[in-house]
Amino acid sequence: MTHAIGGSQPVTAAQAFPDSRAFEAFFGENEPKLRRALVAVYGFEEGRDATAEAFAWAWEHWERLRDA
Repeated sequence: MTHAIGGSQPVTAAQAFPDSRAFEAFFGENEPKLRRALVAVYGFEEGRDATAEAFAWAWEHWERLRDA
């Protein structure tokens, strides 16, 4: 995916968000485990919603979390 910013050359998502690859790797490794745990505790709908909320929070705070 590319976007033009302010009439400049197109920018890819990886260029606009350089940490996105690291987050994608983190997500791919951890999402299934967290989802299974939360679904087991809260049920299917609430567990999946809680997982999505957790990873949305993680993306918003990735700068703090990436080195943890």
